[in-house]
Amino acid sequence: MAVTKLSLYNAALLLVGERRLATDTDDVPNRYELDTAYADPDAAAYCLELTKPKFALLTAQLSNPVVPANHSLSSEYTFPIDYVSFHSVFADNSLDQQIQRYIIEDRTIACSNPINIWLRYVTSSRDLTSWTPAFANVVSAYLAKQIAPRVAPQKLISLEELFLSRVNAAVELEGVKEVEERPRAATATLSVGWRKIYNKAFFILGLNEIISNTDDSLRRIKADVIVGMGLVETVLEDLGWTFGLTSQKLDYDPSLEPEWGYERVFTKPLDMHRINGVFQDDFFRHPLKNYQDEGDKLYCSFDSIFIQYVKTSFITNVDDWPQYFTNVVACDLAVLLAPGMAPHLLNHAIVERERFNSEAMSTDAMSGPPQVIRTGSWINARGTGRNGSYNQRP
Repeated sequence: MAVTKLSLYNAALLLVGERRLATDTDDVPNRYELDTAYADPDAAAYCLELTKPKFALLTAQLSNPVVPANHSLSSEYTFPIDYVSFHSVFADNSLDQQIQRYIIEDRTIACSNPINIWLRYVTSSRDLTSWTPAFANVVSAYLAKQIAPRVAPQKLISLEELFLSRVNAAVELEGVKEVEERPRAATATLSVGWRKIYNKAFFILGLNEIISNTDDSLRRIKADVIVGMGLVETVLEDLGWTFGLTSQKLDYDPSLEPEWGYERVFTKPLDMHRINGVFQDDFFRHPLKNYQDEGDKLYCSFDSIFIQYVKTSFITNVDDWPQYFTNVVACDLAVLLAPGMAPHLLNHAIVERERFNSEAMSTDAMSGPPQVIRTGSWINARGTGRNGSYNQRP
């Protein structure tokens, strides 16, 4: 049922034990008392300032600032006529860049943004049809409290308590806090492959999946930030993966002559993310032990070397990843998201990461070629006698 002035008046009269009105223009003393309480001071504006309900929030662009005379903040803007209470202020119309430093004085706001700002505030312009039942109850209790000294003074104390309890209930139920923290703008272009990884991480944490590559939810934005901080690079470097490697022969650059040390200089491939190994032969059986790695150059004493490395493109081309590596990235993402999005499931995410890491390492090892198991120095010493052969001694 829509809120009307008559419904507010009758709710107030009920609280003070008086008869209801037939219309809000009835020619009776109680109606005149209520008119005065409703208008002077503005009862609705007062209750709006106390409760700051969400239905009364409004966003307005403020322009044409003036230079204030009494402080160093460069731009001063005048509040709208319907301004009741402040909520927040932003430097952009997407409401991504919240302004943190400002001064509010005499229905003006000053900051250092020289052109336009976007103000979120509680407005008095919402008509009665926008009011919620909780806010209407606050206003009716306020009206009853205001007329009680003349109509029912014995009820004044109880009405004061009722009014405060209704204010607290309205603030708790629909206070000015937003439905969800406003996230920053997306920091990455989401692909279908990345969306699957995000959703796997969200599933581990019990969060709803995202169904669009343009989703702007807080969980997606936080995932963007974590990926942008080097999540994939960390996973690649933490474990010794055999997949995703590229091999290349490098010849020394005759135009580069070191002044000291190794005689040959090699330029690393432009698409190299990290080196996995440097070898003397093209079968990658004999690792090169004596070389220097500096910046985009390698130094050694050979004319040609063979390297294995991970390409930079591999970091972003998720469609090239095997499923077991995708699972590991998703689990690492879940672990890093958990403290802010689902702290109660952090231990679960860690357990899942360990499980997927173990499975991935086993699968990755089996997908690589068999390795030659070389005899160590201790075995050689134990297995060789004076005549150079195994002497059967324990």
